[in-house]
Amino acid sequence: MHRRSSYVSIMNNNSVEQPDPDNIKMFVGQVPHDMDENDLRKLFEEFGRVHQINILRDKITGSHRGCCFVTFYTRKAALDAQNALHNVKTFSGMRHPIQMKPADSENRSGEYKFNEFECALFCSFLFEYKSVYKRIVLTSTIVSLIFDQLDPFTAI
Repeated sequence: MHRRSSYVSIMNNNSVEQPDPDNIKMFVGQVPHDMDENDLRKLFEEFGRVHQINILRDKITGSHRGCCFVTFYTRKAALDAQNALHNVKTFSGMRHPIQMKPADSENRSGEYKFNEFECALFCSFLFEYKSVYKRIVLTSTIVSLIFDQLDPFTAI
């Protein structure tokens, strides 16, 4: 197995080359358990230079969990790979097509995403003040539109 450092390019001024500032870390699901970093690198490099691949593994057994993260040097390469692979290509032996999306830590829409704690805090605030402000109407539909990621009533 190659180590990550063997894939890092060194520029003439002896500094380590970094991905473009607008690069995207992509989550890739439906990866066969027998594929390693080298196999995935060959696939992804069809779309552009790959900065890093991280296969997710079970913390105890170290076994492949069927998904990985890949970071390309350019945003264009990541989006080209997503367009060509997401719900299009199915790996041999897999039942479902590859799922390739920006990692949850990445900002997909340009909008801020609340984490579970922030969602619970905000909902607690609304519940506390709804008696004062009778016009605040709380429904799971409105809150779901605000948060678009979890049911806030279970987070409280």
